Amino acid sequence: MLNKSKVEFDEEYHRYFLDRQELKGITGVISRYLFPHKYSNVPERILERSKDKGHEIHKACELYNIFPTVYDDSLPELRQYVALLNENKIVPLEAEYLVSNGETHATKIDMIDEQINLYDIKTTYALDKNYLSWQLSICAYLFELENPGVSVGKLYGVWLRETAKLVEVPRIDSEIVKSLLEADAMNAEWINPIQTEEIVFENGEKLHLL
Repeated sequence: MLNKSKVEFDEEYHRYFLDRQELKGITGVISRYLFPHKYSNVPERILERSKDKGHEIHKACELYNIFPTVYDDSLPELRQYVALLNENKIVPLEAEYLVSNGETHATKIDMIDEQINLYDIKTTYALDKNYLSWQLSICAYLFELENPGVSVGKLYGVWLRETAKLVEVPRIDSEIVKSLLEADAMNAEWINPIQTEEIVFENGEKLHLL
């Protein structure tokens, strides 16, 4: 059984607290240091509409992960999600699992399976593998701090758009992740040490970490 974080999550305002001290979320870290202009050209109304739709899909998938025998299959994306899990024999172990370094940062992991692979659900128009790699690598680092002696397996994005796709992304070294979070905690400058690194998968696919 995995450990339960002492961090409390305020779902309404999406804020994390530990002993009344507010911790930083991961989305802000990624935005500040890695992808500061990711949505700068997207109109606010479109962002809000996409956010609402994404939230609906995430909640539906979360409920399925917790109660797989009772769910509303009227949402197309949820039907795709269920089919993808069944096709790949993925058995959810935890949903919306909260992890933290116990001092400065916290986040939730969309889903963890029985092999301790981590999953993040994306509903964006295009899947940004670079962003996903950073996001899940931070999640993996915090997970292993939360559960000493338990190693994370693989990192996957579940892309729910016209069809459901399962996309594996590489894990970024924990020392690099640690240095990023330490810089963010101190509001200090941080230079990405792997700006030009290229990851090559076994199938020959290439991924540049920016």
